[in-house]
Amino acid sequence: MSWTVKVGFSRRRLLNAVYAVVWISSLLCTSTGFAEESNAVSRLEALDESSVTFKTTIFRGRNVLSNIPDKSRALVYLFHGSGGSVKFVQRNHTQVVADALLSKGYALVASESKLRTGKKRWDNKSADPETNVDIKDMLALHEHLIANTAITEDTPVYTMGMSNGGGFSGLFGYVASANGVPVHGIANYMGPVPFASKSLFDRGVPFPPYFVVLGEQDGLVISANVVKAVEKLTRANTSTELHLVSERAVTTEALMELGYTTPQGAGKLMEFLRKEGHIDVDGNRLFHSGDVLKRKYLRELGQEMLAAGLSRPDLNAVIIVWAGHHMRSDYVDQQVAFFEQHLTEN
Repeated sequence: MSWTVKVGFSRRRLLNAVYAVVWISSLLCTSTGFAEESNAVSRLEALDESSVTFKTTIFRGRNVLSNIPDKSRALVYLFHGSGGSVKFVQRNHTQVVADALLSKGYALVASESKLRTGKKRWDNKSADPETNVDIKDMLALHEHLIANTAITEDTPVYTMGMSNGGGFSGLFGYVASANGVPVHGIANYMGPVPFASKSLFDRGVPFPPYFVVLGEQDGLVISANVVKAVEKLTRANTSTELHLVSERAVTTEALMELGYTTPQGAGKLMEFLRKEGHIDVDGNRLFHSGDVLKRKYLRELGQEMLAAGLSRPDLNAVIIVWAGHHMRSDYVDQQVAFFEQHLTEN
């Protein structure tokens, strides 16, 4: 039994991609995951897309992106957050993690929730495949991969997701394991513990090994509740590793560790934040100081930044430095090590 809590940032492992669409509309979505921007000159370092390529298929009406090596050491299912799609796996932070997993010989498969309107989220309400079509279809997708790809019944399986998808990664990981799928681990980024999982946690039901990354200033998912749930998992003899990320001051060093900006870009961003009274001279947050980063606060800040000629990646960088609700890749080394640690377990 293990439960590791590490607070703060790990060393830099971040590359970034440049995408092209208007980003402000994403501030009105349920998810605060990646949106795309135009004219991101000097803000993002281009990611070599040739290192992460995916085959596009459709299964039971759902889009599926996959990269399955002929001799896969393991298979990782990736689940998007609310408002997302299979493109989650192609966002820059997720691509960093995907690239690291592929380099270890892992296969990657991303699908999308059945709900494709409104909140576009995974069903986390039921652990019963007969009543939860997302679980039912993902189990069927696994059987399809066994029948048609290099994946076998014995291939170790992992699940990974962000936000709503992080919650679903835990729920699906448990249900798949209970149905004979060799699930060796779960990675939950900023995701809640949905009721269907919580009821199992409360009964002391052990889960596959559970890796969690949370932001202490997350205004969408209450990190304290997830920490308590992970404690229950640990007491149920589930191997867990929890990273609770602390808020940092907005400094050139912190921004450059994220890889989003040049020193000049970081300076422009910090100048804006100081001018608007959002940070003090040392970079400490004054913006709704003492409160978590609620969605309405981020919309407010995003609109201000857009009007000032800044971009979505600038907002993303601030959210991550402030330990808010956002996918992050600075724990990729820890996640890969966790997966590798449990790879040979039955």
